[in-house]
Amino acid sequence: MSLPPAPVDNTTRTAFKTPDITPAQITAAVGAILGLLAAFGLDVSAPTRDAIAQLAVILPSVIVAADALIRHGRSKVAAAQIYAATDAAQLVAPPAPAPTTRRAK
Repeated sequence: MSLPPAPVDNTTRTAFKTPDITPAQITAAVGAILGLLAAFGLDVSAPTRDAIAQLAVILPSVIVAADALIRHGRSKVAAAQIYAATDAAQLVAPPAPAPTTRRAK
């Protein structure tokens, strides 16, 4: 029977805490609202309406994709740190006792 691994201090994970609603998501929502206003006939000139529609389509998708890439990078760094901490904790854990065997009489 082996001993369970030593407990790992996961306090480093809190350093990578990210907000639930990011500025990228807010900007995407504002762009989508502008697009809806333009679609429902906001009283602006045709070129301005076209620019708003293009902005509403392109900007949110680019910002959300960039936000996803940033979050992915942060999660990879956090996972590497947790893995390193777990690996180090297992290296300093006391060795498991040798199994005892009994000889048959």
